[in-house]
Amino acid sequence: MLRTITEKDLLVCIVLYEQSLNKITTFKSLQSAAYTSNLFLDTFIYDNSKNAQPQHIIEEVSKTCRTLHYIHDETNPGVSRAYNKAAELAQTLNKEWLVLYDQDTTIQSSYFNELLININLNSSIKLFCPVVNSSDKIISPAIFLFGRSFMKRYVKPGQKKLKYYSLINSGLAIRLDALKSVGGYDEEFKLDFSDHYFVYKFRKKFHFFFVLNNTILQQLSSYERGDDEKVYNRFFVYLKSAILFKQKTHHFMPVFWAFVRAVKLSIQYQTFSFIKNTFNLFKK
Repeated sequence: MLRTITEKDLLVCIVLYEQSLNKITTFKSLQSAAYTSNLFLDTFIYDNSKNAQPQHIIEEVSKTCRTLHYIHDETNPGVSRAYNKAAELAQTLNKEWLVLYDQDTTIQSSYFNELLININLNSSIKLFCPVVNSSDKIISPAIFLFGRSFMKRYVKPGQKKLKYYSLINSGLAIRLDALKSVGGYDEEFKLDFSDHYFVYKFRKKFHFFFVLNNTILQQLSSYERGDDEKVYNRFFVYLKSAILFKQKTHHFMPVFWAFVRAVKLSIQYQTFSFIKNTFNLFKK
């Protein structure tokens, strides 16, 4: 008979960057969800900020967790390193599941009850996700074809073939032994395409995932406007990741869509620098 999975078998990971831990949307909604469900969760914070969180803030937020584990890394190695470090800690703590969030996620109060119920009802499934909304659109799960994600208007909860989908990182619940078996996250992907490449590897060994009857809200930095320099720099971080994804998967289409984005940005900001420097990067 299979052992019942409880909140004690979970490690929650939140990746932080240049925000105060006690003010981020994710931690506030995590506290609310845990309180509503009468849960005390082991929580791991990987802080990529230039400066560490003040000790009084760490002590304050730790009171709402079963345990709080905090790592500060001013080198900002990216989300993939954070997730791998979380997996290492989860193994040390004898956890079975890792739940991932970034700092801009709003978690529904029913998320953890829904997750635990379905983990126990679907013991063969190694990957669970909520429906993720951003700006009133479903961004995950999304159909992944021709090197890009195509948003769906509606996603029916339940078991699905991973072959046809890609998922964003935030909200994922991954069985630890399955995560280890695919080599964890590739740390060359610091942010963009880290999720696509993880799913690309995961689906080679595990053919199904489960969509929870639960929705979380997500704010995506890549969709935000900003000053010219910020947008320019953000685009080239994305572009380098698209090229890396092509090199590792031999799929050319993500690079094509990156070029399309370069054209759109050049028109929007009335400059050829996006297109020019995209070609220069392709030549390297």
